[in-house]
Amino acid sequence: MKKRMLIALALCLALCLGAAGLAEGTTGTDTPALLGGWQAPQDGTPTEKTRELLDKAFNGIEGNAIEPIAVLGTQVVSGTNTCILCRITPAVPDAVSYYAMIYVYEDLEGNAHLNMIVELDPGAVYMGEDGMTPDGGLGLSEENG
Repeated sequence: MKKRMLIALALCLALCLGAAGLAEGTTGTDTPALLGGWQAPQDGTPTEKTRELLDKAFNGIEGNAIEPIAVLGTQVVSGTNTCILCRITPAVPDAVSYYAMIYVYEDLEGNAHLNMIVELDPGAVYMGEDGMTPDGGLGLSEENG
């Protein structure tokens, strides 16, 4: 009985490792990425390709000046999802710039689509009465910070 369980366990382990090897993709760096997993770039400096990707995603959408600050990560799917930190300045008088993470999907044909814009609010710190954030981190307040 124990021998059969060990053989079954070894077979499951071999299948899992084989499936993980098949799921590995590439990100243009020496580091392999799992398909569907997010990969941080070695150098997050925006390139001309980053600018072109944003231009394609925002094609026909006007009203904001968008400046890429950093490429935060990519996700290999049936195409590529890219998360880009940007400074956004509305095209209105006395506009106040803000920062956002812009998620863009580029399909296998090179078409880009805007997936999501997540505005960053550095003033939003959420913490409980114990001074801890919901994820267990230490929040800053007048008492502890």
